[in-house]
Amino acid sequence: MDKNSCYTSLSQILEIELTESQSLEKLLRQESKLLPGESEELIKISDAKSVIIAKLEQYNAQRNALAQSTGFSPDHHGLESCVAWCDRNNTLRDIWRQFLDTIQQCQSLNNLNGSIMDNGLRVVRQALSVLHGQAVNPHTYNANGEEEHDKLSRTLVKA
Repeated sequence: MDKNSCYTSLSQILEIELTESQSLEKLLRQESKLLPGESEELIKISDAKSVIIAKLEQYNAQRNALAQSTGFSPDHHGLESCVAWCDRNNTLRDIWRQFLDTIQQCQSLNNLNGSIMDNGLRVVRQALSVLHGQAVNPHTYNANGEEEHDKLSRTLVKA
């Protein structure tokens, strides 16, 4: 593949990836505003995220194949080299950097949203433990490193 073909193909892929990653970032921000909560909107966001992630995986495979077809490895270093090789006026480099920055932001937001969800689950589990008469942390370890279960078995609430 020559430089012009590489530039054309890579710029199309990167522009789509940038747009999709920006859409993902927007969804992650919407999700963080809804957490922790039960909402049909969260389910819709989750479904939309899955669609975008599938598209990003598809374009990642295309980008990797393009890099390989021009003699570069399909890893980060190879892609950086491919972008530099066929770039014009740093156009691809700028899109590539924006894409990487957006993906980094998506990862941070996803980690934050996951933490919010984990905290919500922990609160629910603690409340259920109290209602069932169990210690908040029923699993502990003895001096030998063996797991011991709390022996508290009274139920505070019965249906």
